[in-house]
Amino acid sequence: MLKATSSEKFDMQTQHSTNSRPHEDSEYIILHFGTKPHEIDAKTLLESLGAIEIALMGISRQGHPETKFRIKVQPFQKGSFEIPIEVKQMIMATGLSLMSPDWANAKESVKILLELIKLKLDLKGKEPKVVRRNGNIVEIEKNSRCTFKIDQRTYNISVKDPTVGEAIVKGFKALEADTEVKSFTVLDRKREKLLDVPRRAFGYISKAKKEPVENEPKSTERLELPIFKAVLDKSKGHKWEFYYRGIKKISAAIADEAFLDRVNNGERFGRGDTLDADLEIAKEFDVNLGVLVNRSYKVLRVYTIQRREEQTLFPSS
Repeated sequence: MLKATSSEKFDMQTQHSTNSRPHEDSEYIILHFGTKPHEIDAKTLLESLGAIEIALMGISRQGHPETKFRIKVQPFQKGSFEIPIEVKQMIMATGLSLMSPDWANAKESVKILLELIKLKLDLKGKEPKVVRRNGNIVEIEKNSRCTFKIDQRTYNISVKDPTVGEAIVKGFKALEADTEVKSFTVLDRKREKLLDVPRRAFGYISKAKKEPVENEPKSTERLELPIFKAVLDKSKGHKWEFYYRGIKKISAAIADEAFLDRVNNGERFGRGDTLDADLEIAKEFDVNLGVLVNRSYKVLRVYTIQRREEQTLFPSS
């Protein structure tokens, strides 16, 4: 088994070329792997460092996609397996690029990464019970006795950027797979702990995020749905287009098997026909608006069909 030792110098860089460096900043942290003194499996090291790199790159590019990013690994400390790394990023300061509320400098990117890991650690692989927005802070309620606060940018990334979350999962899967790693700790330049994860908690963080299908908020309405487009191709999941409350065009799957049998038997429908139906609406929390918004629609049951006298018929196949 290939091992990396504390007496070796390890240098890993990811750099994207640029002709100018108008804005540059950096952050210094120390990664401590709780292993035998002086050694760690090289595969574990490379996979965990690579995951950190991908996650930090994704975070730093939230507010400006042209951010240039680099991680430099310093000489290992003697006597224990600690890896000092310098996180550096550069950005082209054009127009309002530095004014984006989602942009984070190197120090903030590291802080957001650690908050994302702590969030998964605190939730222990479960979804939050309640999420509330208070200015730039998001309050997450795990249960009636446990509430904690995180930066709004951290929450936005946790729900909208799967690349960052997948990188964190991959990194901790590598640590979990190596039975010699007993803990993972991040220290600042003054050697104060920023993050401390014992081995027993690796599983909470390495658990991939599940889509909140079963527990997402849903509501059902009985209403009239004027047909805009009937999608008769089975491969497209019978997602028809309707006017919702007369003003918004929506796409909704059809779950009523009896109604689908009528469609499959050749019954024709035209634009302007209206379904009297139960519509299920799945909702999600929009942290920027601070409210639940409609995410997807499904027609559960069709009661009747109101025909328009003059209509444009959709083909039956």
